[in-house]
Amino acid sequence: PITDGFGPSLVITDPAGAAVASWNDKASWLPSPAAGGNPADGTLRTDTYSGWTVSHLVLAVEEDEDRDGVPALIEFGLGMNPASPNDAEGAAGTPTGSLLPNGQAALTIFLPVNAAAAQGHGLGEVTYRVQQSDDLSNWATIATKTLDAEWSGSASVNIGPASGGFIPVTIADPSPIESSRFLRLEIDWAP
Repeated sequence: PITDGFGPSLVITDPAGAAVASWNDKASWLPSPAAGGNPADGTLRTDTYSGWTVSHLVLAVEEDEDRDGVPALIEFGLGMNPASPNDAEGAAGTPTGSLLPNGQAALTIFLPVNAAAAQGHGLGEVTYRVQQSDDLSNWATIATKTLDAEWSGSASVNIGPASGGFIPVTIADPSPIESSRFLRLEIDWAP
């Protein structure tokens, strides 16, 4: 419906790789990322949040069409499919907390492999932040990453080997655990 009028045009999702016979299939077409189309480029960029939203027909950062409890912006940042709530595409694909042998609290996240990104992982237009709190009210950022910058902050970061298109990243809280510790991943969109 959004291509019926003066907005985006329809574009083939993969003009270089899709067989011409597939161009009759509805699934081979999506709205262009820009109003009026993208005449010089028929492919949609899905490595940026803007292109990903068009590709997946996502209308808002907090949208949760597959009802898995994971908002669209988080699904993009973690390389998930917003139309599938199953396994790693749903809540099972979100960060997991653990206690390391040295007593540090840690958060492990799986980020998409991206050769264009610093350290080979992460996506464009987002900032990844890991934060810690003792009381769920006051949060302090302990690690930050963007497309162009490596992880930085007071946390220790362990980057594992790529597997299945994802890289495991474990962020260890630098503060000793005294009574309770909470860690969370925050993803911000900066177009």
